[in-house]
Amino acid sequence: MGRYVALMRAIAHTPMAPFRAALEELGFTDVTSFGMSGNLIFTAPPTRAATLEDQIGAKLGAVIIIRSAKQIAATARADPFAGHAEAAVLFLKRPPPAEKRAAFLALDVPEPRPVLRRNDLHIAGWVTVAGKRIDLEKKLGAGTMRSSGIVARLAEIAAE
Repeated sequence: MGRYVALMRAIAHTPMAPFRAALEELGFTDVTSFGMSGNLIFTAPPTRAATLEDQIGAKLGAVIIIRSAKQIAATARADPFAGHAEAAVLFLKRPPPAEKRAAFLALDVPEPRPVLRRNDLHIAGWVTVAGKRIDLEKKLGAGTMRSSGIVARLAEIAAE
């Protein structure tokens, strides 16, 4: 059995009890949530994240991004902006294709520059070009954002 974190996209200030119950109906165990913004932690047989994303997304009617407990811990440990007041991680559903990745990395953005690691984008505040905030999902693909503090806490909970 493995521990996983399900990050629901576009969920804010929502009671999590129905979502926990839905995961239990799917047969997952040790289901817990953190906050009211779509963070679910659960135990499931080892499988591909995409399979879990599809299964849970269909049940909940939402875009779901799955990371294993190991992946979420690695993301938290590798955060180059940990401690920065506006540090956050954009969890991408899939790694961006090479051309999108190259185009994003070539953008003239102010320091500190975002750090893209496979399908996680670490940022230290809004990413701007010529003073205008850019749509990160339009540039890199579908994702959901969490503050670095939330990511660190999710890693702790998933490791319990």
